[in-house]
Amino acid sequence: MSHLPGCHSFIGRECSCADRPKHHDHGKITQGKPKLWTHFLREFPLAMEAVALHMEKGAQGEDRYPGAWKRVGDGYAVYSEALGRHLTSEAQVAGDEAQAIAVAANALMRLEHLLLGGKQ
Repeated sequence: MSHLPGCHSFIGRECSCADRPKHHDHGKITQGKPKLWTHFLREFPLAMEAVALHMEKGAQGEDRYPGAWKRVGDGYAVYSEALGRHLTSEAQVAGDEAQAIAVAANALMRLEHLLLGGKQ
């Protein structure tokens, strides 16, 4: 019985490739799906961690909770204005990490509202 190179089952034993034809068909499973790990998280780990910490800090404010930004009325406009303010602040003090992180967070929230079509 032939095995593909590196073929192992989830318990570490070689599997029978002849008995599991779909076992190696990863292309079919992932075809057409975005590679979030490859093209986003792996490319920007420090930035994503900084944005996550920024969002966590924002969620700790009074009457706030994770995801509260999704319920902001006219969120696209609100986060567009916030993005503009943080871009302006960052431009005034080159290398201001806090403002750069706020820019990234607001850009993501703005984009999410746009992609949702203003539904949330």
